[in-house]
Amino acid sequence: MKRYFKYKIIGLTLLIASFVSCNTADQDVESIVEVNNSYPVVNFTTNFTGNTASEGDTIEYHMSLNKPINKDLTFSAYIISGTADASDIEVVTGTIIAYETETNVSVIFTQDWLADDSETIEIEFGLASLGEKYLVHPSTTNPVLNLTISNFVPDLLTITCDWEKDVIINSNEVYHEDYTFIEHASANMDFDIFVFDEADNKVASAETGSCPEVIEISGADLPNGTYNVYSFLYANDFAHWNTDNEPETINHIDVPFTCNFSEQGVFNDIAVKQSPDQVTNTSALDYDNDGVVDLRAVATFTVTEGVVNVLNIDGTGLGGGKMIPSHKIQRK
Repeated sequence: MKRYFKYKIIGLTLLIASFVSCNTADQDVESIVEVNNSYPVVNFTTNFTGNTASEGDTIEYHMSLNKPINKDLTFSAYIISGTADASDIEVVTGTIIAYETETNVSVIFTQDWLADDSETIEIEFGLASLGEKYLVHPSTTNPVLNLTISNFVPDLLTITCDWEKDVIINSNEVYHEDYTFIEHASANMDFDIFVFDEADNKVASAETGSCPEVIEISGADLPNGTYNVYSFLYANDFAHWNTDNEPETINHIDVPFTCNFSEQGVFNDIAVKQSPDQVTNTSALDYDNDGVVDLRAVATFTVTEGVVNVLNIDGTGLGGGKMIPSHKIQRK
């Protein structure tokens, strides 16, 4: 009896294994998901045409479904290839929320200050995740753009003038005679900056009371010629410090200027130091209190057929570049 029962168990086991094996084989050949016309199709539209863009431009795509679904769909844009990278674009994603049918995705080309060459980029617009791609019909085709990105050149010369300097103040306290502290020229000396042409006509100025002072000049305002940058001491707390802040006394020093020249997309940060014979001392009388008109030469540059050349204090050229109109994106 025991032996006969053992054979019956083995036979039953083989029968079950055979049934499971056959059932598994049937499942392997069946389709898990069958795509049909109930899946929505994504349509992509844009007003952009052409194959070039400029830094600062924006390309927008509109995504729409031919029918809503009960899931959110998030769209984005991706770099496939090219010399540009993620730092050259900003992507604004868009989501078609459940039971809705439309959204937009934008690509903004970064408007940087680098004087670089044109770059290439291949961008694809489409769904953000692999899982969401299976929620739309496979006939959906993502648009791909092959573009050349041109450098942004705004035809604008920027001159940034700085006079930051530490100034030592003696406290002369009764019990701490040797105690000193620092004041800053940038906070206590208010300079205005002016640019004059060869005929002493004012071309531009910066009179904000801030340090640094920044001047921006359009290339259209710079015909051929030589231009001089001057500082003008409008207010100076240090000139009367010993009287106004008794018993404190100031260690008067020279406060030289540094001017940085730049043209976005053309050249960056050409620095010019002020000539030592033109610097202003912390003891200098100011216009605000004493009515003294004191223009001091800070820097010089020339313009020849739109090409800016910054000069050193000895008159030698430090370089520069050409101010040219910016490239405009092609649109319908």
